[in-house]
Amino acid sequence: MVRFLALDQGQVVMGADWQALSDVRQAGAEALWVDLVSPSEEDLETIGAAFGFHPLTLDDCRDRQHRAKVREFEGHFFAILNAVGRRQNGERLVISATEIDFFVGQNYVVSVHRDQVGAIDTFWGQAKRAEVLRQGADFLFYYLCDLIVDEHFPILDRIDGLLDKLEARAFSQPDQAVLKELFHLKRQLIHLRRIL
Repeated sequence: MVRFLALDQGQVVMGADWQALSDVRQAGAEALWVDLVSPSEEDLETIGAAFGFHPLTLDDCRDRQHRAKVREFEGHFFAILNAVGRRQNGERLVISATEIDFFVGQNYVVSVHRDQVGAIDTFWGQAKRAEVLRQGADFLFYYLCDLIVDEHFPILDRIDGLLDKLEARAFSQPDQAVLKELFHLKRQLIHLRRIL
């Protein structure tokens, strides 16, 4: 799915199809954010051809097992960031990651991700997105990264709370269940470390 926000003559324009995106680009939007969610092969080829992205970066978009990185290319840079999510499986915390690939040029940001990302969806619905777009593509990229990183802190707080509970249980009711929970939490922390 493709969706975009553009700042065109001071007004925010939204769209969700390739033709409208092409029209906005040809009109010379001051700032543009294109967000590809669960892109098809055709979507990746289309965005790569439209913006002239290096084929290896498109391969990185297809393969979802990367650590955070930044690479500079002529006219833009490519960055990978991992958004961290969590869910409860009974009493257990399960940490997950969604890779987000960014292409950042002089007046555009293109984001590519397989799953919904809370921070991106939050920004999409914010009234102040025009204000952020007016400050340019580099600020938009910074703002999105800041929102994504801010989502890590509640997860870290949750882990801190779980560790406090396990510590109390280890001294008051030491048993195998406490050890199993500690080992599970240790694996989740190792997973989190790999993600970040």
